[in-house]
Amino acid sequence: MKKYLILLTYFVISMTVSAQTVRVKAVVDERTELLSAVFRTVGAEEYKNNVLTKYISELDSFLLEFKQDTLIHYARQIRKSNGIAYDAIMSYAVHLEITDSIRFISQYKPGTIDSRWNPVMEQHFLVLLNDFYAKTNFHQFYTSHTNFYIEAENRFQDVLKDVDYEWFPEFFGVKSDGSFSVIISMLNRGNYGPSILNADGSKKVYSINGVYRTDSLGIPIFGKGLEPIIIHEFTHSFTNHLVNLYTDQLIKKGKKFFKPVESIMRQQAYGNVQTMLYEIMVRSCVIQYYKDHDSSMVQKYLTDELSNGFLWIKELYGLLNVYDNNRAQYATLEQFMPEIVKLQKSLSPRKLKKEYEKQCGAFVGLSIPDGSKNVPYDTVKITIIFAQPMNIGTYGISYGKKGESFFPKFLEQMSWDPETKTKFTAIMVLEPGKSYSLCFPGQFFLTKTGFPVEGILYLDFKTIKK
Repeated sequence: MKKYLILLTYFVISMTVSAQTVRVKAVVDERTELLSAVFRTVGAEEYKNNVLTKYISELDSFLLEFKQDTLIHYARQIRKSNGIAYDAIMSYAVHLEITDSIRFISQYKPGTIDSRWNPVMEQHFLVLLNDFYAKTNFHQFYTSHTNFYIEAENRFQDVLKDVDYEWFPEFFGVKSDGSFSVIISMLNRGNYGPSILNADGSKKVYSINGVYRTDSLGIPIFGKGLEPIIIHEFTHSFTNHLVNLYTDQLIKKGKKFFKPVESIMRQQAYGNVQTMLYEIMVRSCVIQYYKDHDSSMVQKYLTDELSNGFLWIKELYGLLNVYDNNRAQYATLEQFMPEIVKLQKSLSPRKLKKEYEKQCGAFVGLSIPDGSKNVPYDTVKITIIFAQPMNIGTYGISYGKKGESFFPKFLEQMSWDPETKTKFTAIMVLEPGKSYSLCFPGQFFLTKTGFPVEGILYLDFKTIKK
């Protein structure tokens, strides 16, 4: 899962493969909309996607009188105490079914939902959720938007037709019931890959995808660039449990890999070692998918993931090639996991970090000094200066230390100096006598070779009074 980025532009990759026998349809699911709505009301940043302005406005108005509901208070409590956030919420959602009431699916087994939940929390939350669902009449809100959902679903279908769903059980060597589900989540600021473990050992896997663009009518737009994201999220269902099986053996060295790239990981919403281990496993397997479907993209993906702070991605990808070439010896990736543990233990995080740093860019200047108290208002240019020529196709600006309410409005006229490619300029619309807070994460700015600028450039300032 990736954290939603403000004003970030990027290049995406599309793939072409032969037609597959598995057919998948994207749907808007009442379960995920309900859980997303609950945690949006709680104030969870990852569920406060405001792209669909009309839909969001209607939802917020619909739930306004229930902001102090017992469920909302309990959800806020377990978010703080147990980390019930991000994918833990979606994992819970897909284990539910809604008829006249909400209950767990028939094949549900306690302990199979994301580990941040416990059986007592699961049951108590369910009781409160049923009460909330009934008294808000959420089903009425959901069904009143049926036509809106159908239009979004129809637009998503082109994204799905070229994904090779049969590759997953074949590569990982696991039983599959052929059940791949894609859910469009109107409220998510990220993407998630939960799964359901069936009684026979097979899995029902999900790719839950947020909405990031709309047309002039406010209807979601989906591009072919979502294909890699869908592949990524499905892969979580096949690899996360492998990391869990070997966490005790991976965690010690994992901490040493996490520490030097902690800020980079946190920018991507990966706040601990376990999550980083999940991600490097997923990303190395996704590159294997590319190797089998579009090998020309392998080197680009390796560079991209190294630039994202996954310091041993090349080594892990290379080892997975050994697995892929010796399937007579290793029927499943689970059987191969001890080799991955050996590889990780043999590597030096310090050495790999030094090699990484040599390729990173650097900030060298900012036209508005941090802490300024006399910045003009109305339209104001801000320029960032870099130590070397940059990839002018990527840039981004995010909320600063004070949060979203202090983030300025930007005009679309953002540009690079075409000659030097070392200066990036954006135009802010500022009000008089107001404080602003923003930042320029190094991950948003890439060198010509695809590596990020190290660190984060923070800027807090105040405009002059009128």
